[in-house]
Amino acid sequence: MKFKFNPEFDKRYEIRLANLDDVPLIMKFIDNFWRKGHIMSRSRKLFDYEYVHETEVDFVIAIDKFSKDLEGIFGFIRCQKERNQDIWGSMWKVRDDHDNMKLLGIELAKRVYILTGCRMHIGNGANPNTTIPLRKIFFREKTAKMKQFYRLNKEIKDYKIAIIKDDSLENVETDERINDQFINYNLNKIDSFTELMNCFELNKMDIYPEKDAYYIKHRYFEHPFYSYLVYAIEINGQTEAVIILRQIDINGSSVLRIVDFLGCEKALVGISSKLDELMQDRKAEYVDFYQFGLEDEILRKAGFINREDTKNIIPNYFEPFLQENADIWVHYIMDNTRFFKADGDQDRPNQLN
Repeated sequence: MKFKFNPEFDKRYEIRLANLDDVPLIMKFIDNFWRKGHIMSRSRKLFDYEYVHETEVDFVIAIDKFSKDLEGIFGFIRCQKERNQDIWGSMWKVRDDHDNMKLLGIELAKRVYILTGCRMHIGNGANPNTTIPLRKIFFREKTAKMKQFYRLNKEIKDYKIAIIKDDSLENVETDERINDQFINYNLNKIDSFTELMNCFELNKMDIYPEKDAYYIKHRYFEHPFYSYLVYAIEINGQTEAVIILRQIDINGSSVLRIVDFLGCEKALVGISSKLDELMQDRKAEYVDFYQFGLEDEILRKAGFINREDTKNIIPNYFEPFLQENADIWVHYIMDNTRFFKADGDQDRPNQLN
């Protein structure tokens, strides 16, 4: 998308990419105007992991030229090593206790394109009442709600995390076939980034956003707080796709969450029995899968159930734990865009332990 500077904003504000010296100011802004005690205002380690890449800080900021106050922020998360490719939006806030220029927040979002030169800026976790309408009006983007699919561990009798009110769909037979041919599937654990790169080629398909090797390594193998489980989906000995999961332990029980998926979605069709084994080994109540962009029929054949087809509660929030369902909204540009739970800033700590 092409945007131009609005010179009227430059008369009052210095709008630019942040630098390392700005980080304490941004963290204070988050504490004062986003939410008191927000983890991004308290943990410099997490802030640096999410937004700092060597000397680059992934925020566009607006500083009042006269008062020298920080008046607005727009944080973003890159999908590749260079931030002039595809990026996700993150923290977007303008002070509402000052008489700021109208549409300063929109100008900050436009400057992301101008200052980074990014190909596209997309997002998940957007507020459906505020952010989603703004993205439609000012950026002419497409919007949608992610779908939450899940598969229960049938060996669990006492659910402490999920609330199962409706089990009418739980015994639907899976169809582990592609083109009517039964195929040998396997789920093979990957223990290192090098092992992943040796068995799987990234971005073979025309899918957006593109996640490069730098992103995958940084996001899942170098996370400072979370441990991720990475599995290759092998078909007849060839890795066709990769699933990335995170185990959450709470209430004396556990769940597994598929937070990212790489590769051909048809590879999911044959993994239901392997997921059952994984849940049983880890004593997880269920495995869930927030996604947008995959075919419902593929997920059904893989043994997943759309949560909205039931009355069940499959929680999304664990820090703090809320035993309720939650919707996640996305905004995007290209038709072949996929979203998953760990995209953007949707799978990060919210509490310091």
